[in-house]
Amino acid sequence: MVRELKMKISHKLMTLVCFVTVGLFGLSGLELRAAEQKQVNVYNWADYLDPKTIKDFEKETGIKVVYDTYESDGSVEAKLSSGASGYDVVNSGTVTKIRLQKIGQLTELDRSKLPNWKNLDPIIMKVLAKDDPDNRYSIPNYYGTFGYIYNVDKVNKIAPGAAFDSVQAILDPTRIAQYAACGINLYDGAIDNYSIYYISKGKSGNYKTAADITEAEAAYLKIRRYIRKIDSGDYINALANGEICVTSGFSGDYLAAITKAASSGIKINLKFAMPKEGGMIWVDQWVIPTTAKNKAEAYQFINYMISAKAAAANSNMVKYPTPVLNARPFVDKALLDNPAVYIPSENLAKLEAYTDSPSVLDKQLNKSWNRFKSGK
Repeated sequence: MVRELKMKISHKLMTLVCFVTVGLFGLSGLELRAAEQKQVNVYNWADYLDPKTIKDFEKETGIKVVYDTYESDGSVEAKLSSGASGYDVVNSGTVTKIRLQKIGQLTELDRSKLPNWKNLDPIIMKVLAKDDPDNRYSIPNYYGTFGYIYNVDKVNKIAPGAAFDSVQAILDPTRIAQYAACGINLYDGAIDNYSIYYISKGKSGNYKTAADITEAEAAYLKIRRYIRKIDSGDYINALANGEICVTSGFSGDYLAAITKAASSGIKINLKFAMPKEGGMIWVDQWVIPTTAKNKAEAYQFINYMISAKAAAANSNMVKYPTPVLNARPFVDKALLDNPAVYIPSENLAKLEAYTDSPSVLDKQLNKSWNRFKSGK
């Protein structure tokens, strides 16, 4: 009887030990799974966010940011058009966003997961609404315009009082020939350069026909011999180190070049001029691919980047204006008061938005620009 009792007690203890052991291993597994770090996969231009905002986001949310960079909007379109890109948040230009939207590769945004949406500039949202009614697919990140950046001191040595506030300052062969010796660059982008030519002719900045492309190419070929470089990846450095004195480019990049030069102990006097004939407004936008695997984290990332202090920090570093209105008090005053960067509302409303042109003309546009670059 005692032996049987001991055996029963021993059996119960063994069962209890096994139960507790299994339970402990089970809890350990749950804890390990809970401890698995969440992440968000981001695809963006290089040096396009203040690294501190990324670190602060990771610290505040516990979400790891995996950050990949690209060198052209074409890379974004190619990766996302194919389907599973592996990215959760992507920064996209307007034309690329429109094309991805048309083929169903973008998530329709849930505004309830983006409480900072309410602080976005209605003027910029109206620009985006032209191709995305009700702003369903994207969140604006930065915006700006396209024109000419020039080294005031260098060009004044050649032609005192020279200004680059007209498309003809570049496209008139007689005028642009003067500056060939100090270095002329054109931003490597057909759409951007051709658009301001069209506007100077009283047309829409968005090409519509094959004849539009042929006409713009002919105008640019007349000045090809005077162009030292056609570059979009390194032209800020070329401005900063004095390799070039004139370039077409984006509004905030002249300040980025000044900052880069200053970091090397070089002081340069650069200006940005938008053509008086008119200009285009570009808007870079956050989008979530339909194939994103971490959508909850994607919403958290975007909402954080359009919070007041994060948006201001990014604007201060990149030198482009933020569309987050309540970020403005935290933006560097010198930047905020610079009309070349923070374009006055009355001028902003006059700029034409980029939109998607007929895709059947894409091949012709690429061939046209390649011919221009080769000078043939």
